[in-house]
Amino acid sequence: MVIGTFFVVLTLITYVRVLVSYPGKAIHASPLSLSAPTSFPRFYYSPRLLDPKSMQRRQDLEEANETTSLLPVVSISKNDGLPRYCDSCQCYKPDRTHHCKECNACILKMDHHCPWISGCVGHKNYKFFFLFVLYCAFYALWVLGTTIPTVVEAMNDEGASLDPQWIVLLVLAFVFGMTLWGFAGVHGYYILNNQTTIEHISQRPNEVRIDFDTSGHNFEIVTTHHDDNLWDLGHDRNWRSVMGRNPWGWFCKSFFLFWMQDR
Repeated sequence: MVIGTFFVVLTLITYVRVLVSYPGKAIHASPLSLSAPTSFPRFYYSPRLLDPKSMQRRQDLEEANETTSLLPVVSISKNDGLPRYCDSCQCYKPDRTHHCKECNACILKMDHHCPWISGCVGHKNYKFFFLFVLYCAFYALWVLGTTIPTVVEAMNDEGASLDPQWIVLLVLAFVFGMTLWGFAGVHGYYILNNQTTIEHISQRPNEVRIDFDTSGHNFEIVTTHHDDNLWDLGHDRNWRSVMGRNPWGWFCKSFFLFWMQDR
């Protein structure tokens, strides 16, 4: 009973965290054109141009020049070199951002739209979604493991009557357990390989823009195969980019400190 209650509590807490955590949306901005005057950087979301802690533009870029170590800068663009722009949301689409028709918004690092949370799973709530699925799978497995002995004992006892509810519970625990374990395994694989569901099933190539100086005009467009994983940093860094740097925060910290950031 204690173990079952433990997993129920964890499941409920992570579910609430998914509901209250914002997936992240792109910022509204006016569209640019290739002929318009440009200043470095014109592709606002390249990771090398941001401070990894504050996620704000790096201060040393103010004096950036053609010999700076930041060059060349790589970003995802359209085939004409312009940043990807969403006419519906009127915003630039950072790398890995997709427009969700159900939410009518551009979601950062969108994985999928989930009807169970009535919203999208994206950059800021993916960790809690994964933990919700994982702990729900653990609970289903625990229910399955504790129900089987009861059902077997009742079937072997000729004088005992087997309540049909136990059979229903056994079937549901098996179906949900196997389904959720498969789902958790798939998303664990995505995290370790720094992929999203959309990227994994996509058949569209990426247009990669490479800028060689700060003018905004000296660049080249490279088309990559849809199977190329552009974001893979190695299993360890991939995992930490989603679950956090502190191992204690991977599974415990977020449950007790609801609003503390652990990255």
